[in-house]
Amino acid sequence: MEHYTHHGYRVIALASKSLPATSIKRAMRMKRQEAESNLSFLGFIVFENKLKPSTHGVLNQLRDARIRRIMCTGDNILTAISVATECELVQGFVFVPHFKEGTFLFRARLSLIGDSLTQDSELAWTCVQDPRLTLNSVLVPNPIPPEALPEFPSHNAYGILDYSLAVSGDVFRWIIDFAPDEVLERMLVKGQIFARMSPDEKHELVEKLQTLEYCVGFCGDGANDCGALKAADVGVSLSEAEASVAAPFTSKSFEISCVVQLIRYSPQKQELTV
Repeated sequence: MEHYTHHGYRVIALASKSLPATSIKRAMRMKRQEAESNLSFLGFIVFENKLKPSTHGVLNQLRDARIRRIMCTGDNILTAISVATECELVQGFVFVPHFKEGTFLFRARLSLIGDSLTQDSELAWTCVQDPRLTLNSVLVPNPIPPEALPEFPSHNAYGILDYSLAVSGDVFRWIIDFAPDEVLERMLVKGQIFARMSPDEKHELVEKLQTLEYCVGFCGDGANDCGALKAADVGVSLSEAEASVAAPFTSKSFEISCVVQLIRYSPQKQELTV
């Protein structure tokens, strides 16, 4: 599965379970832990959602205008990193989190996951391009190991400057609930990819960025984006379904070139995060 997600594919796992004869009402009351236990694995569905032709050029326009670009998605974090790299949303070093106990947070939210996230939990950050590169407890790069210095001629032993964070929804939640304000602010400033984000977490990300005095624009195309579209300073729906009800703007062409048009017509000259 990691092979496919590393290469930008979306992967859905299929499993089944035989239930004894029961009524539909009783089955609907079944707890998630019970329904998802003792399953028989059936296989994976692997599919690709290619970038639209205009995406790369629009993102380059925003970059050239010094407008910060952020990916906020419910997809797997490895898929998100692959897509962000393909469209050059990220270009430098990307760091991903895991618990120091070794439990990676690249997984879907489960009802039992809250038991594992406590104030005593501790995160470690490693570089996607080279796991020898790490961040310290306040999300600043540690010095490059001496043996690795020849491979990084543009940097020095004091660390690297051009880097970004890929944050999973569970890490986002943990940092908000338990981390010092310094870590929260650095995550918001250096976070370039926010993956496995629930609708509430998307909404909260917009609000947290606004506390740093960003003017935030948000593009979404589904019901899970409605909260973020409402909270954003400028919400743009890329569909005529549920998202269009929440967003003040709806694009008739369902791609992001409309963002550039909106910024050009905006009377406000503020720093915008899209």
